[in-house]
Amino acid sequence: MKLTKLRTHKDDHYIDHSSGSLGTSANTQSTPLPMEPQTNTRTNGFHVNPSGTYTEDEFMDLAQTMQRRLKIKDRTYRFKKYTHVFVGQQAIDFLVSHLQLSTRQAAMELAHQMNNVLHCYEQVVSKRTLDSKSMNHYYYSTTSSTAASSDLPTADRLEDSEFAFYRFTHYVVVAKRVATTSTADMMRAFQRGVKVENRTFLMKTYHNVFLGSDAVDYLVAQKFAASRVQAVQLGRRLAKEYDLFVHVTGEHELKDDIFLYYRMLPPKTMQVDKDKAKALKQKEKQILHAYFVVSILFASFIYYYFY
Repeated sequence: MKLTKLRTHKDDHYIDHSSGSLGTSANTQSTPLPMEPQTNTRTNGFHVNPSGTYTEDEFMDLAQTMQRRLKIKDRTYRFKKYTHVFVGQQAIDFLVSHLQLSTRQAAMELAHQMNNVLHCYEQVVSKRTLDSKSMNHYYYSTTSSTAASSDLPTADRLEDSEFAFYRFTHYVVVAKRVATTSTADMMRAFQRGVKVENRTFLMKTYHNVFLGSDAVDYLVAQKFAASRVQAVQLGRRLAKEYDLFVHVTGEHELKDDIFLYYRMLPPKTMQVDKDKAKALKQKEKQILHAYFVVSILFASFIYYYFY
């Protein structure tokens, strides 16, 4: 039986199985494969797009991955305990390594873009904020550091600091609830659910008003908004679309503030119905009036004709 030589190519060498020796092939040449240009890079299931545009589903996947992988636990800073929080610096570390980003600034911008879409985390405390504000003032305005601005507030940013704590919101539950609830239903729930009462400020009593912070509390508690910033945005939207409420002096839009009072107004849908009912009632009065005039004329004609 004649033995044949089997060759196994590896680079420019082959193994001669009949002799067990290592040989070379003069005809074997290593030709590098051409590199195909890539428009985006997939890293750990997430497409890193150079254009910086992502879908809500992509951000949802990334946020859930962050929530699973980050160390979320109770932490203490300046003798105060914060429950179920993660550190901003660690979140940036994760994004840089997980997505193979080139800079930490890129990770911060990506996280902020994701949070503006999902409102998936909120800042609980940071050294920078505490150093610039007193604890009491921070407590009343920190839930949305930009909520007191006259412009539409934006979501919290990640700080590259070991002394910046954040907490994940119920963004998954909120996304499902908002997808199945119309704004009209939210408006009606808001009108029924927000606590309205008489309040006094600087020796002046305001009747049937509610606090801006109470409105934000309600929208977050009902899972209509994932964060307090998103609740402010939603409240302003409802106020604009339905004329739902107004500031008592007309000077402010909805803000997350305990010193701003707002008063409920009849929503547009209810006002339209009222206007229609009023017009119908006015028309009925005109018809009755015309019927009365015709009756008088007819009675007068009968009287003068027969008598």
